[in-house]
Order: sequence, then C-alpha cells, then structure tokens
Amino acid sequence: MRLSNLFKVLRFDDVWKELYQGKYPNLIMPDPDCLHASGQTQTDWLRETREDYAGAFRELQKLAPARSDPPMSIAVYPIFNPQTSAYADEETVFAYGGWAPRGCLDVFLDYEPFPDTLGITYTYWDFVLCLDVYGTCLRKYGHATVAAAILRAMTYYGFTMEEFDRQVNLFQNMGENKDRETHVIREPDRKVMDKRGTKRVRTHLSPRPSAVAQAEFEQWPPEVLMANVKYREERGKFLEECRSF
Repeated sequence: MRLSNLFKVLRFDDVWKELYQGKYPNLIMPDPDCLHASGQTQTDWLRETREDYAGAFRELQKLAPARSDPPMSIAVYPIFNPQTSAYADEETVFAYGGWAPRGCLDVFLDYEPFPDTLGITYTYWDFVLCLDVYGTCLRKYGHATVAAAILRAMTYYGFTMEEFDRQVNLFQNMGENKDRETHVIREPDRKVMDKRGTKRVRTHLSPRPSAVAQAEFEQWPPEVLMANVKYREERGKFLEECRSF
C-alpha cells in the first residue's frame, strides 16, 4: 500500500492513540525535571505535541507524492532492545538519532543495494510518500500502528515540510563531501528556500550503523553485540517474508 494512501484512509485520532498509548508506542515523554524547568505541565506538553503531530499529519495527507517509482519499500519492525546497554534504562532505547520508548517500531527502507540499512529520518516527505509499505507489516502490526511509527520518524527534524527541508538541507550542506555517509537517490525538480536563498536539493538516505559500530557507539558488552547480530538475522528473515508477498 502506498504511504500517501495509508495516511489518507486513516483518522489522526487513531494514529495518535497508537503513537502515544499503543502496544508499540513511539512518542517520547519529556523528563519531568525538564518540564518543571520550562514551566510546562505534562498535560500542556501533550496538548502542544498532539497539535504538532496533527498538523504534520494533515500536511502529509494533502501533499502530492513525488513522481517516482523507486526500487524500495518501507518496513517496520520492533527496535532492538539492549537491556544491558550502558545507555539504556528501563523505559527507552536509542532510535532515530534519539531516545524512543522501549518496544517502539523501527522504520527503515528495504533497498537492494543497501538491504536493511537505510532510514527515512533525513528523506524528503514527498519522496517517502511515493513509497509502498509492505503489506506484511500492515497485517502484522495494523495500519494505524504502522502509520504512527512512520509519522514519528518523518517528523524527527520538523513538523512542517518547510521546517524539515531547512533542517535536512543544513545537515546535508555540512556533510556534502562525506559521500560514504549518504546515498543520493534522486534530484527533484522542485526548489526549496533555505537561509542562503533558493537552491536545488537532493534526496539522501541515511545508512544505519553496523551491529559492531552500534555496539561501539552505545558501549555494549559482547553479549549484547551477539544479541544484536541475532536480532538482525531475525529481522532479515522477516524482510524476506515481506518481499515474498
């Protein structure tokens, strides 16, 4: 099912419920001390956050997908749970370049040259909307749950396309000479504005770290590394199942 169609057939209330209180939650709750320092209550924060996600969801429902037929699909799978990781507590795991609730669904692209290695966090919204979501994932986790996970991943750098493009262009300009860190998929015709003026933009897909690199970054002991390798093998089998339908 095309992602643009998935967003159009769903109600935001159902997506928000899965995002916040579902079996596979993806909404990070702020630290109580940070809320206190900001003068906000949790109720205030939740109301504002819900409004941000609702606005992004409405924009994605109206946004036209890119005219492209890329050889890739979107998949979701429960994120690796490093229970003994030095940086993981009882409630969160590292995902999308930040912390996420334990048990959340990871979102990635199944792309043949780089199988099971690419995330959508840095990828422009119109391009992501033209991709298909594996039917196996929709059947296993449910439409609203899958949409919630994808919505959270897509809005990590902004709740509007303008804000997202500005942030991602900034990161890409900083790393434009680091070709080994990004893979160019297409050059769209549209232009976006950044602080320096109008410029053409490219779509980049961010490669995921290997099991060893992730273990080094998060300072995992050997037994956690081995568990991560096993987890990736199981996720690879799930991807094979997705491709077979």
